[in-house]
Amino acid sequence: GEATFLALLMGCARSARPDLAKEWIQEMKAQGLTPSIKCYSAALGSARSAQQAAQWLREMRESHTELDTEGYTVLIHGCAERGELQEAEKWMQEALTSKKSDLQCFATMVNAYARATAVEGADRWLSVMEKEHLRPNEVIYGSLISS
Repeated sequence: GEATFLALLMGCARSARPDLAKEWIQEMKAQGLTPSIKCYSAALGSARSAQQAAQWLREMRESHTELDTEGYTVLIHGCAERGELQEAEKWMQEALTSKKSDLQCFATMVNAYARATAVEGADRWLSVMEKEHLRPNEVIYGSLISS
């Protein structure tokens, strides 16, 4: 069932294989299963470019599946990994607007800026996080210290 496909899709995300993720999503549909947000989030994690991520988002929305907090975190993380900080900013803003941001989303943003040694960006997201009444954790502080 879905658990098996989710495990396969998570493997696609770990190995950055969007081609294989697409095949598994198609196979799910062929078997009459509707991919859940968790399946789409894993497929989204396989994207190696903003264009591939956009394709997954289109497919999700066409199937009436909306991003949740985990999906936004996966998307932001992928952008950060590829050094696409402006794209990550765009998705973080959407997560905030849709009330689907959490501590993990913020940690991902702060870490992205810290890794890029852009301390002002990390500091800005810490300020936004405080306005959202979230407190930094050891992961966030660790990101700042290591930058």
